[in-house]
Amino acid sequence: MAYAHIFPKTPNAVFIESDGYQIGFLPYPKNPKINDDDTLLNLNVQKNRSDVGNAFVSLIIMDMNTNKIVHQVPYKFYLFSDEFSVCFST
Repeated sequence: MAYAHIFPKTPNAVFIESDGYQIGFLPYPKNPKINDDDTLLNLNVQKNRSDVGNAFVSLIIMDMNTNKIVHQVPYKFYLFSDEFSVCFST
């Protein structure tokens, strides 16, 4: 098992601020392809530039046009914020 930290200046990373937390998203491959079920989305949760650990995390991916849920990961406990990643079809 490996852990990776997503820094704000990581190429292709997107950071969103929400309720005092910074959530980093890093897709792989860089440009996901339609109908490719090998898309990996890595996430990193930080607060005050430090990783947040011992947290329950859930992810919901919604279609921007229809607001329908296209993928959902139920709540799960994560010891480290860097270990959260999900593989899904785009």
